[in-house]
Amino acid sequence: MSNPTSKPSDASPVKIEAPKELPKVSLVNESLKKLKFHLVRFDNVVKIRTTPDARTEGEWWFEHTKVVFKEQFDSIKKTRVHTKEQSDSLIDKLNLKSAENEDLKAQIQDKIFVITSLKNELRKVKGKEIVDITAT
Repeated sequence: MSNPTSKPSDASPVKIEAPKELPKVSLVNESLKKLKFHLVRFDNVVKIRTTPDARTEGEWWFEHTKVVFKEQFDSIKKTRVHTKEQSDSLIDKLNLKSAENEDLKAQIQDKIFVITSLKNELRKVKGKEIVDITAT
């Protein structure tokens, strides 16, 4: 039973401490650093290999770089999906705990209401005993 005088706005916010950086986020950052490194290397190769003879020589490097970029991109994409799944799971757990806390809060309020009612009844009974004792 819920106390009819309680308001939903009485609910206090739930504080959650989370690490500054989730483990998967650091993996994404590391992958991005690797990707940036390869981009810089690729840019240097393009600058160096601008002569007609160098182009045929540099084709292998270009194909190799494309493969590396694709691998890095796929790795980042998988990590992002996994991180999103973990985040969604944590949010679901948080929502579940929040609902549990609200239920417990309602139960506590009900018990406080019952205790207060019992205290008031006890005061009334004690008051009648005092009147009966003085009357006799």
